[in-house]
Amino acid sequence: MRSLTVGRHEWRPYMGGRDESRPYPGGVCAGPACRGAIHRARVVAAALLTLAHPAFAQPPTVDDSPERLVIANAHYRATLQRASGTLFGVALPDGTELLGADRLYSDHGLYPEPHMVGSDGETNAAVELTRDGERVTVSSRGVLRGEGELADPQRRIEYAFSYAFDASPTIHIQFSATPNFTVEAPSGFFSYLIGVPRYAEWFAKSAEGVIFQPAGSISTRTYQSSLEPLDPNDPWMGVLLPDGGILAWSGFQGGPPLTNVFMHESGQGATGVFLAWLSGPGVRDFTANEPWTAEFGLHVWGLALSDRPQLPGFLR
Repeated sequence: MRSLTVGRHEWRPYMGGRDESRPYPGGVCAGPACRGAIHRARVVAAALLTLAHPAFAQPPTVDDSPERLVIANAHYRATLQRASGTLFGVALPDGTELLGADRLYSDHGLYPEPHMVGSDGETNAAVELTRDGERVTVSSRGVLRGEGELADPQRRIEYAFSYAFDASPTIHIQFSATPNFTVEAPSGFFSYLIGVPRYAEWFAKSAEGVIFQPAGSISTRTYQSSLEPLDPNDPWMGVLLPDGGILAWSGFQGGPPLTNVFMHESGQGATGVFLAWLSGPGVRDFTANEPWTAEFGLHVWGLALSDRPQLPGFLR
């Protein structure tokens, strides 16, 4: 199929590791992949039409209850659960669900036996809300927990999250994990995950240009930075939603560096976004009392909002 040029940036269909049961057409622009390109082109055209309209800025409001914190502005409504101190979900101001819960977890490699531990197992996190002008930050600390008993119950991994909100469409998220034990050269899986309940297409600004692929019909990993690295100077990835909205992630940083930033679609219209420290061989020892840290920006652009001038250049 033909690629699509938006402004100075060329979008090309992602061919690496694609599902052969849904091949891309050749020659003329046709089929589901091209329909996705046309859909995106219409979204981008609509974005350009809003450039003359100033974005509506609204400092975030906070609704505080014993179970949840709800932080809202003109672009989104984010709900955090006090039990774990992590996101419960993100919606548009009208209540339309955009994102599910997030969590930090490992399902193998950090314990002698296969054992899943995650921030979603915590029920008594320490949660703190602070304000600095128009900026609201929710910070939390807890322990990665799992079902059943560990062979060594003294092994603990403490986690910390920080979510910063302001009047913009961006939520800045930082997280860390600090073990009280050491695993030399760990080979396993350890990642941050957030779920997208419905999407039409993913895109990524790779080192070779902007790539995209429509949602598929089988459960599989789609984009992986370990196979096609993100742009080292301006890393972006995201999804186009069925109604034309856009969710995007950018500015990935980690210490140690993230080994793989990827998406895994369900085959039923949903996908998960993973920021993994361990996805294959580890980059360094998992050492007692040494934190592993990461951060990124989450961006929410609803179709009906007049905030399109804030889109990155390659989306215009």
